[in-house]
Amino acid sequence: MKSVVIACLLVLCVVGAFAHNHEHEHRTPHFRPVPSVHHFVYEIAEHQVGSYTPQWSDCGNADSAWVTTSVTFQDKPAKGKTLSGTTCGTVRQTSTFAQDAITVKLNGKNQITQTLNLGNKQVETGGTFCYSSSSKIPGLAPSGNYQITSVLKDPSGNVLGCTNVYFIL
Repeated sequence: MKSVVIACLLVLCVVGAFAHNHEHEHRTPHFRPVPSVHHFVYEIAEHQVGSYTPQWSDCGNADSAWVTTSVTFQDKPAKGKTLSGTTCGTVRQTSTFAQDAITVKLNGKNQITQTLNLGNKQVETGGTFCYSSSSKIPGLAPSGNYQITSVLKDPSGNVLGCTNVYFIL
């Protein structure tokens, strides 16, 4: 059961559940459906500015093609509540976003590692790449310190950028 709850939180903050390329000014988003984990149902969240900013850090390096600029949640994470999150970043060199390799830690221990397909979204230098998701946090979610690391990769598996998001339940 703990793995299912952690997987639910993973998809919630995956921030890779839906990819949206903001390079162009048109308002037609490009989304990819989120796979369900067991019996949990996930809701779609389009890119929007949230009212709660969790603690986060960019974990890329000086050569990263994508740098995190913001992470927002609609509300503070809470058990039994729906949480929507969006992560955005600036593209420093033209890149194709193919995969999001995610690791979820609870109290410093790896719980889940998963790779999601981002649909090979190409963004030009200076553009913005954002990804969002929404999910209900089960009331049975374990309490503790959560860290979700999202590593964005190109089709060849090269790392484009990295984001850590931290919150407490």
